[in-house]
Amino acid sequence: MTLTAKSLLQLSLEDLTIQLESIESTQVAEVRPALVLLWQVCADPTVQKLAEELLDGLLTIEQKEALRASFAVFTSIVELLPWAGDYQSVQQQNYDQLKEVGEEYIQLLIGSPLLINYYLDLGRKLHLLFKLSEEAKECFETVIQYDPKNAAAYYALARIAESNFQTEQALHYYKQCLTYEPNHLYGCLQMGVLYAQELGDYDGAITYYNQVIEQDPYMTEVYVRIAEAYYATKDLKRTKQFIEIALGINEYHDYALNLLGTIQWKEEDDVEAALETFQKGLDHKIHGDSGVLLSSLGALYDSHFGNHDKARVFFEKALKAKPNQPETLRKFIVLLENVYQDYGAISTAYEEFLSITQNNAAIYVEYADFLIKYMHDYDFAKVQLEHALEIDDSIQEGQKLARQIATYVTDSEEEGATDSDGDDFDDKDDFDDDDDDFVGGGAAGDN
Repeated sequence: MTLTAKSLLQLSLEDLTIQLESIESTQVAEVRPALVLLWQVCADPTVQKLAEELLDGLLTIEQKEALRASFAVFTSIVELLPWAGDYQSVQQQNYDQLKEVGEEYIQLLIGSPLLINYYLDLGRKLHLLFKLSEEAKECFETVIQYDPKNAAAYYALARIAESNFQTEQALHYYKQCLTYEPNHLYGCLQMGVLYAQELGDYDGAITYYNQVIEQDPYMTEVYVRIAEAYYATKDLKRTKQFIEIALGINEYHDYALNLLGTIQWKEEDDVEAALETFQKGLDHKIHGDSGVLLSSLGALYDSHFGNHDKARVFFEKALKAKPNQPETLRKFIVLLENVYQDYGAISTAYEEFLSITQNNAAIYVEYADFLIKYMHDYDFAKVQLEHALEIDDSIQEGQKLARQIATYVTDSEEEGATDSDGDDFDDKDDFDDDDDDFVGGGAAGDN
């Protein structure tokens, strides 16, 4: 059989090593693109060395340096990590250089059982480590272009869509993933999560969770998820059965403990038991503080004990331990507003949350609402709304606030100006006279 670049890249690592050692000099030019990929993309040092030695007689020093630059992202993505410095722009530039190497290389790379995983891993790292989601999305879409049944690429696209709150698109990609790999473990898990949290279809969610359990009976998370689904259907017996299984695998799983404590508090009226359960999330010698359990402690001290000072401390610690907790932020802000009237602390809480979690359109809108009604800072509110609409241009509350700000800015420049309903704009307090125009009627909405 004639050796080609494509056939060379179909070999296993073991067979590939043998083949590279036996390639004749007359065959090198024919398989040159494959040798370049094996030299620059494959992480096996033996394969890299053999491929480079075969290319030495074919490429000039300048050509080799140009190829190193073109494929540099495969090296930089594992060597220049975010906790060692700010390398986002480097990774973006290197990825852009990869895009210019030509369709032949990319198609061969994606079509290789050995090398495709390096390309998929590149996309995952671009998204998860360097927040280059558009580049990662493009990477996975390219995989599907040449390998339309690649379940891993569909799963990755679904995760990106989900992180951007694009539920319908995420569901579409997860379904495609499961079409080509019905037992994709994490595809089934995430479908269950979306069915439960976004569609309210708990029976459908439980079906997907059971598929996960069949494949991996020791995954703690799936038992917590299925317990949450049964709790939503008010089946407390089944809920507690699955919590018991989860805690049997990991006695300090904070979401399992949180659900157990919630049942003890809300359903069994055993506040002391709930308090003891929630406190298991404090100062663990391995896991540290649990943001989830600290949040529940804050809610318990606020609503049951009426100890607002303790509640405030627990909410602050919860957001420090786990910043991306929008519901905890909302509860904290309601406390700051209603009990303390501490608008400076509210503003700080929003700023700290959005400095870390920058893709939550609803929180941007709620911050804009707060800035308008309590700080009368329309310019800064407009900035928050612009961020929200960049993330989700269909969010109705953001559109409404943006229109009202635009109307005020335009009309207030004219003496005796009126708003879109024909009412006088005597001063900026016109915004405050109709709280229902804004999100939730409070600084962060009623919770």
